[in-house]
Amino acid sequence: MTITVSPFAEPWSITPGVTRPTFTINQTVTAATDDAIQETITNVTAVVDGTEPDLVITPGTTSVAITGSFQDPFVDGFTYVEPGESDNSMTPITVERIPNMPAGKLLYDLDQDMTAYTTKTFTVTVSWELLTVAQTPEVFTLTMKINNSWEGIHTFMGDYYNYLD
Repeated sequence: MTITVSPFAEPWSITPGVTRPTFTINQTVTAATDDAIQETITNVTAVVDGTEPDLVITPGTTSVAITGSFQDPFVDGFTYVEPGESDNSMTPITVERIPNMPAGKLLYDLDQDMTAYTTKTFTVTVSWELLTVAQTPEVFTLTMKINNSWEGIHTFMGDYYNYLD
């Protein structure tokens, strides 16, 4: 008896991964058996490590679909003041992560996350039967690399100051 998931091969990684600033995934993991006469896949599910509210995991009879977007895993620091102010006239404000940087501020210090990549882990569970008798589910661990392209922060900074044009 062999249960496999595709389109992957050991060490079970989703390639090519995603690269900042795009964190979108659209992946189907399909389970198969090497003996379709005696063995039947009955359910395929998956969970991802961490909290990913914009990721949709849809289980199925022989496959599981993973779609949506990951949260930005990179922790950049942004220090700014209000327009017309400076770090001498007000206490600067520092926030972490791109979504927390408010528009229209005077951003003057970037502490860029220099992490080359981070890895997300998916645990895929395949339920199956042998001659209609439920068996112990097979569990696979898939990893996916999220690369930190330096162009991602460059794009954000360029777009952030477009309002000055």
